[in-house]
Amino acid sequence: GVFYAKQYMLRLGIILYGFRLTFLDMGHVGLAGVLIDALWLLREPGSGTQEAVEQVLLPHLHQLRPAAEFSNSEAIKHAAAAGLGLACLSRTIVARFLSRGELVEVNTPLPKLTRRFFLIYHRKKTLSPQLKTFLNHCRHMHSTQLPD
Repeated sequence: GVFYAKQYMLRLGIILYGFRLTFLDMGHVGLAGVLIDALWLLREPGSGTQEAVEQVLLPHLHQLRPAAEFSNSEAIKHAAAAGLGLACLSRTIVARFLSRGELVEVNTPLPKLTRRFFLIYHRKKTLSPQLKTFLNHCRHMHSTQLPD
């Protein structure tokens, strides 16, 4: 069958850290020094997420020293909250950790990471009420995450 893109979503990546890296540490070497020399919590090699992060950050940092590689963002979020390294994750994924103060967003001069995701389904697909709800949720998330 013929498939088409119905709607796209943007997901913004932000750089985060847990509390083992102190503001005093940042003050001694400066933010640029911390970012260049930091240990990063990354997705596994070959992951589209890791490729997107590298594409945006490597031109500015020249290297990403992995502290560990994970197969999902949830594990990265918990590792960052435990202070094991810096992470670049979707604001949606870390919203609760940010609101509870378990993670802190690092404001950097680095470019914002955006990724496009497409909702693709068969033109003649009968959409169940549950799938319609999910698609509406995705569209709502898209409308609330447009770049500045």
